[in-house]
Amino acid sequence: MKSSICQFCVMLILCSGIVLAQRKPKPTATKNCKKSDFDNHSSNVFGQFGLQELSFPETRAQLSTYCKKAKESTDFAKQYGQNCLKSTSQTLMSLASYNFEQVNKQYCAKNGKLKNDFIRWGKCGNKAKVNTEKCWDTMIVSMATTHKVKNTKDRIPVICCTYYAWIKCNKKAMQDMGESVCANDAIKGYEVHVNKASVDSMNLICSKYQDDPVKCANLKKELPNERPKRMDKMPLLYIFDIFDKL
Repeated sequence: MKSSICQFCVMLILCSGIVLAQRKPKPTATKNCKKSDFDNHSSNVFGQFGLQELSFPETRAQLSTYCKKAKESTDFAKQYGQNCLKSTSQTLMSLASYNFEQVNKQYCAKNGKLKNDFIRWGKCGNKAKVNTEKCWDTMIVSMATTHKVKNTKDRIPVICCTYYAWIKCNKKAMQDMGESVCANDAIKGYEVHVNKASVDSMNLICSKYQDDPVKCANLKKELPNERPKRMDKMPLLYIFDIFDKL
């Protein structure tokens, strides 16, 4: 596990060097390192898949609001990574911010090719929330208890398995709505969105667990059967916590 972590760190640092050289955040005089503020900001980029208070845009006006909040969230994430994180967590945040920014260009840039598609998918994404919220909640509960896995070497694999299980659950939740609500192109569109926004980064450490349900089932047995009293809304905070304690 130590060897794989080292390889991951090298790969991540090399990649982030390119990203940061291209999109280095402007320094700020005031450091805002409150986890709660990061949680609230970052949810605007990805939380539509599972948080009740957020929704996908179904009109041009709603898309405009989504894009504004997404930019604010990405800018905040860059500053948070620069000012508040260290080592692997900081590098992962840089890559995640870059990926969020790139995927949203398809919907938010002046000549974005998927503006109308993203709006059209909104009906599916919002109506499927009755099911996708359960998938999100399951993921967050598992990630929130990962730090209690006794074998510290298994904590990152458990995070990985939890994340991939969420992707599969999310896709099935949309499929279960039926094609009249969630057409195949909407399901595929959201699947690509998730992959471009996060899986490309996660695969640097998690790819060998993506298609191994048996290994993941055994790993997840190590999770305590409990629901934490307090949970952050976004998966990245749990991942940062695990890396910071390695």
